[in-house]
Amino acid sequence: MSGCIQPNNSRYPDKIHEVLKLSHNNRKEIEKALDFFINQKDSLKIRSIFFLVGNMADKYSLTPANEQDPFHSIILNNHIKEKEAWDPGKSRLGMALDSVYKTCTDPPRPKIVRDIEVITGNFLINNVEEAIKIWHRTKKFTECSFDDFCEYILPYRIGNESLSDWREQAYQKFSYLLDSISDPLELTKAIVQVSGIYYNAGMSKYPFFPTFSELDQLHWGSCDHLAAYLTFSLRAIGIPSTIDVVPAWANRGGGHAWNVVMNKDGKFVDVGFNGEGHNSISYKIPKIYRTGYSSNKGGIGYLDPLWKDVTGEYPMPISDIALSGSDSDMKGDVLFLCIFNNKDWIPVAVSATENKKTMTFGNVARGIPFGDNKIAGYQNEGKGIVYLPASVRNGVMVPFATPFILKENGDVHKLTPDHSALRSISLYRKYPKYGHISVYAARMADGCFEISNQTDFPTPKRIYTIKEPPKHAMAEVNLHAPATCRYIRYKAPDQSWVNISELQCYSPEGKLSGTPFASDKNKSPEELAKICDGNIDTFYAGEVRNAYVGIDFGKEVEIDRIIYSPRTDGNDVIPGEEYELFYWENRWVSLGRKKADSFRLQYDSVPDNSLLWLHNRTKGVEERIFTYMNNEQIWW
Repeated sequence: MSGCIQPNNSRYPDKIHEVLKLSHNNRKEIEKALDFFINQKDSLKIRSIFFLVGNMADKYSLTPANEQDPFHSIILNNHIKEKEAWDPGKSRLGMALDSVYKTCTDPPRPKIVRDIEVITGNFLINNVEEAIKIWHRTKKFTECSFDDFCEYILPYRIGNESLSDWREQAYQKFSYLLDSISDPLELTKAIVQVSGIYYNAGMSKYPFFPTFSELDQLHWGSCDHLAAYLTFSLRAIGIPSTIDVVPAWANRGGGHAWNVVMNKDGKFVDVGFNGEGHNSISYKIPKIYRTGYSSNKGGIGYLDPLWKDVTGEYPMPISDIALSGSDSDMKGDVLFLCIFNNKDWIPVAVSATENKKTMTFGNVARGIPFGDNKIAGYQNEGKGIVYLPASVRNGVMVPFATPFILKENGDVHKLTPDHSALRSISLYRKYPKYGHISVYAARMADGCFEISNQTDFPTPKRIYTIKEPPKHAMAEVNLHAPATCRYIRYKAPDQSWVNISELQCYSPEGKLSGTPFASDKNKSPEELAKICDGNIDTFYAGEVRNAYVGIDFGKEVEIDRIIYSPRTDGNDVIPGEEYELFYWENRWVSLGRKKADSFRLQYDSVPDNSLLWLHNRTKGVEERIFTYMNNEQIWW
């Protein structure tokens, strides 16, 4: 068996002795559990306790160092009324945690509590007894082997949460479902439907990992927390379950985690934390790993000792990438493939090195989703994934080969800068324009600008119609003939609404000023001011369809130019802010800093075929790598 430890002629296997040596003053507690089952002479329970203890050396809890920890207090003494919250910036819980970060003099300092030093014999005994008892009851529901039982039902912990009696708590809450449901996938959906737990992006700011009872009390969780909650619940009623992990998305920041559940045929099926059980994936996946309990010392263990590579189990195109290099290039403790995750290269794959000259990265994804999932793409998105080979030397990650694009068709294109072909490029953004941002621009197509000398526009005169969505942050309209009016308004297309960041009007003498107004009479003066405050990071969002916004100039004026901006995300090139462009050649090489004087940056003498990165030195977080083709930024 791969993970379970077989007894040998000594009282304990060698691996158990190694753990006992590390347990110091807690040795007697662990031996209490070991001897309890050995004396029972139940081989199944003996193998189970050997498995748990033999893989216990690297297990630990991350707990607040201070019992009065303010972050933990928010969780324990929660009075915030909130259900789902998809935006961490708008989550009331997230804002509460942010306020603690701002006012707390010391950052949260988790305390590492190693299981081998605190776990009790009774805790281990109860865990084994309860796990085996429920497994015998539900074994007929799945084709679950003993190895799978050890990895996906038996473990007493899932992450780095504090040790707790989650198995009994979750069993008490959900075991009644076993009386009427036997299909594991239907059980999964039923648990989600009755759990009362919701996704709250604000929980991603909580610095500790909640226990089952804390999540059950909170009714909130991040993706990681929801996956853990469902895993706790399923294991407690004898259904093999665990968490699959994307360590980092390939086309945006962050990563993801979801549940997998063993079905009636003994196969793991991915599920989402929703009543339908559908797992929705919206971003590019480089690799997928399954979380277990047994530890891997080498290979994937360099990423996480509890991971197993399951990328190949998902129905999506993958490739085996073979690279060659010199001995000096490939020196290192371990060799990785990395992806760019906003501002850093993140290792996502480990090489199987066969000799000093070649290495292979197996089952590397190409950026096409599995199943019926669709990528929530963005404008000018590259077809594939950019990977960077790197090694770890003395604890430091060192790139050793040229980054390359693994295309959707499996072809590999190396991004080697061509210094013999230098070009000038125009840059408008530091981060791709995702779908929701593109939607705001699309809503302006067929919208129009109208003028009048009366506040209610009884006979409006249309002076310009927006033919297509604005391509960049600011769009400029030069009127064929000056328009004379007191009022101007932007009117949204029929059955659409207003999402606008800026509206500016100019006469031959310069910029005009006035008082903003809108069709929605419930908007405050502060909200209306965002229409023409000169800051495209602020925006006005209309609540009604067939809406409009406009400016009252206070008197009749002459307009010959209009500048407008759809709602955007702060990732455009902004006048007055400082930027620095880099290209990759063994490291990030600067092409110089520039202070933008418009919504466009121009750089000259840029090597062709370069991997590029535009960094905003003034503000911001989101930034992505890109190439430059056909006079456009292509994002990766």
